[in-house]
Amino acid sequence: CKPDDIAVYIDNLPPENHFELHKAMDSLKAQEKDVVSRYYGFLGNKETLRQIGRRYGVTGSYMGMVKRKAEAKIERKIRKSGVKV
Repeated sequence: CKPDDIAVYIDNLPPENHFELHKAMDSLKAQEKDVVSRYYGFLGNKETLRQIGRRYGVTGSYMGMVKRKAEAKIERKIRKSGVKV
């Protein structure tokens, strides 16, 4: 999957695969997990990368790199579990 594909996948994840997503999220570093959670609205409202970056005192561009790295890790974990991405 391309980065945009995994983003769409996470956004539209069927309920039966939520457990696999949670397992994959648990394997992320704290900052990666926070960025993905805030970006996709897992903690309530969705936030932009710029908003998330402000929380950490860095640019939205840097948060984009963190998010893409985390998405790649999530994709690898989910693929290993046998769920089709």
